[in-house]
Amino acid sequence: MRYKYSFIFFLFINTFIYSQTKSYQVGYLLDKSNPKIDLLLEELTKEITVVIGEDAQLLFLPKHRLVNNFNANQALSNYKALVDDNVDLIIAFGAVNNLVISKLEQYERPTILFGNVSKDLLGQFYLEQSVPKHNFTYIVNLESYEDDLIVLKKLVSPS
Repeated sequence: MRYKYSFIFFLFINTFIYSQTKSYQVGYLLDKSNPKIDLLLEELTKEITVVIGEDAQLLFLPKHRLVNNFNANQALSNYKALVDDNVDLIIAFGAVNNLVISKLEQYERPTILFGNVSKDLLGQFYLEQSVPKHNFTYIVNLESYEDDLIVLKKLVSPS
């Protein structure tokens, strides 16, 4: 009888341990924050959570949403703060974060950098990023200064 209770106890503990989902802390680095950006981040947070599903619990804590206000020193400081706070994944947006974070030699935490690159400078960007870096990936959106100038001219030219 004693063995039966021991077996049930170990079965319960085993089930409890394996039923626990691993939780991960996710940090956001931003150049600027405003209500529109906050809404977009909430949407992104929901999308990420849906994609991950029940495989893991993602924690998007407000203290891990850091803004540099277009200050490069603050951007680096924010990155280090998330690393020091043991955030498991860092997601960065913006030109200043792009400038600072892409130049780091080593990434202590997995880091995803979202950024924009002009089509005119794309070759140079890929040349700079040609050597893969451990724990670092980037997702680039192409921009064209020429296209932007054409749109601007259409918007401001007299009819």
